[in-house]
Amino acid sequence: MPVGVLPGMAAGLNVSLGVAGYLVTIFAFMVALTAAPLTGLLGHINRKALMSGLLAACFAGNLITWLASDYFVVFVGRILVAAAIGVFWSTAVVTAVHLVASRNAVRATSVVFGGVSLATVLGVPAGTMLGDFYGWRAVFAALCLLCLAVFTLIVWSVPSVRIARSAKRGPGCWR
Repeated sequence: MPVGVLPGMAAGLNVSLGVAGYLVTIFAFMVALTAAPLTGLLGHINRKALMSGLLAACFAGNLITWLASDYFVVFVGRILVAAAIGVFWSTAVVTAVHLVASRNAVRATSVVFGGVSLATVLGVPAGTMLGDFYGWRAVFAALCLLCLAVFTLIVWSVPSVRIARSAKRGPGCWR
């Protein structure tokens, strides 16, 4: 979530800046709490379908946030995105590694995590600028559009892949 729009969100939702800040806290907490168990539970699903579904959940959460009439509804939207995004990035890494030759596994992992870093480095200032010019809701409208674009890219470019359970289990893996 672009932290630069918190003051605008606080004003628009009639809450203090501190209360608006809980949206960032709960987001991080929910990602940490749900990423590993949900990734394990959903690991049997075809990767293309899983990543598409997770992006649909991110779209829905951002849409809820964009159109929310009060703080509680924004809170629900952010929880939905948080629960989906941790699983999405975990799934993206495993899928990327599975789709390349084993000698390129490190590169595939680097590309995925490089995307996360790039999204943070570019997304936070871009979201802040967008929020400054058009209001905080425009940021979540833009995130909806971004989700749709990535959804389309995944549907178009990622093959339907199931990863065998044995490929996900082993010493040191979370069960």
